[in-house]
Amino acid sequence: MKILAMMNDKNIYLGASGLLNYLSNHNKPYIPIVELNQDLNPFLESHNIHMSVKLMNTLPLNNVKSLPADNLLSNLDCRNKNIIESSSGNTVFSMGILANKYGVKKVKALASKNVSKNKLNLLRLANIDIEIIDGPMCPDAKNPESSINIAKKVASDNKGWINPGQYDNKSNPDAHYKITGPEIFEQLDDKISTLVVGLGTTGTALGTARFLKEKNSDINIFGAVRKANNSIPGVRTRKLLSEIKFNWKSLLEDNLIEVEEKDAYRNSLEMIRNGLLVGPSAGMALAAAKIMIKQKIEDNDYMNLQGKHIVFIAPDSCFPYVDEYFEVLSGSDFPEIIDANGLLLKSENKDAYNNICNNFEVNEISAEVVHKYRDSFFILDVRDENDFNEHHIDNSVNIPYFKIEDNIDDIRKSKKPIVVVCSRIALSIRASHKLKSSFDVDSIVMKGGFVAWTNLGYERIKSSYCINTKN
Repeated sequence: MKILAMMNDKNIYLGASGLLNYLSNHNKPYIPIVELNQDLNPFLESHNIHMSVKLMNTLPLNNVKSLPADNLLSNLDCRNKNIIESSSGNTVFSMGILANKYGVKKVKALASKNVSKNKLNLLRLANIDIEIIDGPMCPDAKNPESSINIAKKVASDNKGWINPGQYDNKSNPDAHYKITGPEIFEQLDDKISTLVVGLGTTGTALGTARFLKEKNSDINIFGAVRKANNSIPGVRTRKLLSEIKFNWKSLLEDNLIEVEEKDAYRNSLEMIRNGLLVGPSAGMALAAAKIMIKQKIEDNDYMNLQGKHIVFIAPDSCFPYVDEYFEVLSGSDFPEIIDANGLLLKSENKDAYNNICNNFEVNEISAEVVHKYRDSFFILDVRDENDFNEHHIDNSVNIPYFKIEDNIDDIRKSKKPIVVVCSRIALSIRASHKLKSSFDVDSIVMKGGFVAWTNLGYERIKSSYCINTKN
């Protein structure tokens, strides 16, 4: 199959249509696959198992979602229309950049309140209007109140608006069936044994895997998911996958690998320092591949991997997530900073905190202290209700960030010191800042948030829904 018949061998795009040709996914060389060296692949010399990364971050828009975004728009009559999409990241970013190509008037993102300011500003660079929705970063396609279905309703109720719908539009996986799968197969052919993909909308995994399995049914497919209560951009937990409408279960349900956020960020950091400028979701896929290989070696079931390549996907670059590396990993992972006077500037998170809170002085407390004396504190959990219901600290009170003003009287009634908790820390800091600046209420932020609490093995209260489901 020659999917690159129109390939520009010199990789040059001139003339009035040069920019459009550059943005076209069929007019350029293959997206690179790079094999990891011994520093990144501990199984290379010991077991002759190869690991290679498909660098989707080298696409013109630096992210894997640009392929389905282009395919979604190309299959719609978008000219002189407005686009609305439930997305806080690469999909709607790509739609914003591709808007001129398809004659789109305006692109609007329905984004989660949990998205970082840096990611929101990235969307603004792409001239995208943003409406913050009081909901999680991974919305539920089956929930009529989710941002996914709000976008659908806006498009159905308003003439001139279109919702491409990445969560259930087959143009999403079809893009990878047409491009990613054929490229990987033509690049490696019978050298590939396994594909590992992080699971968000599941479009990349389903489209790529469908093509590869049609060519060689012996190729194994594994999906990487984030461990519950860990935060890795663009991917879901096992439980959250149940909200996806695409039929991922038939292919992946028995081949899911859970990854903790620290492993994702650390593997990404190691690749960055070896010259592969990939984001945390690529680190997650690499971590999942390592977990899978270790298990097969322990089971003495790795012979079909020897001499073959395990390919994993790098969805995007590290640059949108720089601050998060310093939040997730420890100070010892990074060099210290010394100023011109020889003074050591500690690698703490306070610089990032101050950027969020406009130099607001943050009072912090460790998860260990909160656990030891938790009956002495008013623990205010500012995550959204879905996250709180999934797991929370016993006797904590859930008042989502955007509902603080409506519940300030209840908060003021507390005679105990207020400890603010969120998934990690950024939302807690904003909540603490709001309490002080708007209502003159003092509070303390729990360092590391609920992730730190979970990693220390402290007990969590789970909803009956969470307890009674397989995932």
